[in-house]
Amino acid sequence: MKKFFLNLLILTIFLSLIVLLSDYSGQVNILWKEWIIETSMSVLIGIIILFIIINLILGRFINYLSNKKKDFYYTKKDKKIEKGLNAISSGFSAIYKGDLKTAKKELEKAEASLGSNDVVKLMHKQIKIFNDND
Repeated sequence: MKKFFLNLLILTIFLSLIVLLSDYSGQVNILWKEWIIETSMSVLIGIIILFIIINLILGRFINYLSNKKKDFYYTKKDKKIEKGLNAISSGFSAIYKGDLKTAKKELEKAEASLGSNDVVKLMHKQIKIFNDND
């Protein structure tokens, strides 16, 4: 409700300015080198508003493109982590079943995807314990 009244206030101020400019349009003269531009204040404000809108649209477009690049990177990173976690799960399952060959293969996949973190180290220790028992 607060936002509605704030937007209503902004709209009222904006419309009051438009009515004021239509009653007292004024004259704007721009002298640049040998050029003279003569226009009314309303046209000048319209050009400024158009310039601001174009800048906002371009800014959002550039932001959209940069976020797409981040989304692609995070998606790639997430897939790599998911692959590593699946390998860890399969590896521990293989250790539980007693399949040492599959466990070592899954350990290599996990190390390639996740690096050397605590879970990969734990899996490595479990395989070593499994080797010592045989």
